[in-house]
Amino acid sequence: MLATVSTTLELDCALAPREYKRQNRHMIPYAARTHPGLHREANEDSYTVDEELGLWIVADGLGGHSDGEVASALACDVICRDIRGGVSLQSAIAHAHQAVLEEIEKQGAHKSLEQDAPATPDAVNKARTVDSGGAMGTTVVVLRLIDNRYEIAWVGDSRAYLFDGQLRRLTADHSAVNELLAKGVIDARKAANHPQRHALSRSLGVSEHNTSSAEVVSGKLKPGHQILLCSDGLTDELDDAEILGELRINETPEAQAEALQRAALESGGRDNITLLVVGAPASRREHKHKESSSLETTQDVSGLTAAASQRRPSFRLGLIFLALIAAAVAAAALNHLL
Repeated sequence: MLATVSTTLELDCALAPREYKRQNRHMIPYAARTHPGLHREANEDSYTVDEELGLWIVADGLGGHSDGEVASALACDVICRDIRGGVSLQSAIAHAHQAVLEEIEKQGAHKSLEQDAPATPDAVNKARTVDSGGAMGTTVVVLRLIDNRYEIAWVGDSRAYLFDGQLRRLTADHSAVNELLAKGVIDARKAANHPQRHALSRSLGVSEHNTSSAEVVSGKLKPGHQILLCSDGLTDELDDAEILGELRINETPEAQAEALQRAALESGGRDNITLLVVGAPASRREHKHKESSSLETTQDVSGLTAAASQRRPSFRLGLIFLALIAAAVAAAALNHLL
């Protein structure tokens, strides 16, 4: 199953023939949510899900209005097509960067990111500037899951978390403020409230001089564990402790995704909100155990039915024998009376 959500482009990824080998044989539980937020007319986020490829993507567009929508949708499309063709995550993301640059050139959209932003200081920060300046762009975070092995690649400040009862951030934001935090120049409290916390040091598109190289992490997703992908519309409203709380008290990906989106909206919903909650696939051993249990149950039922069928003739013969004895006793009693 493939699902792509975008408000601007009708993506080729959803239309192309499926000539690739199916990677995941088992159902993978997941849920998705996207919302424009309470203060934005347009939703510049996009996400793509392809269960057969084991692929989940969240992209957060930059540039304001339609530019961000185009960039995020285009990145999802290119990455999906490349992964289907056997390209690595890092190469697919590099190709997405080039595709956005080509779209900028085609549209002649060389304008400042702040140009379309509302005039309030906070809104200008939310317009998501990049150090090199430029036009449309997007962040991206990509999950590839084959059996129980995951690989995550990202550019920008869209995040991936591992939930295993605790919450562990798998990605590091590509932002100027996060670099200051990593160097110990500022602490976490100052970073969370820094006026330039949305200024990105890496993104896709924007400018040919822009840094767009992806980072990659990988690992094993154990049964019961989950991965959360999200745009900064979620993490701007909820801190890690609040995200952990919602994941803990809700048991299914569907309930968790709904609860996280609702909490982010209740906290202010100042930006577009997009998130994917992805669970671990059933292992082959679990699958075989279920199939074996099902077969044993069927055999047991069949055995009981056969045994019952075998007992029926004996039961009938017993009834006939008892009837004959009763008749003989009745006849003897009648002869005695006569």
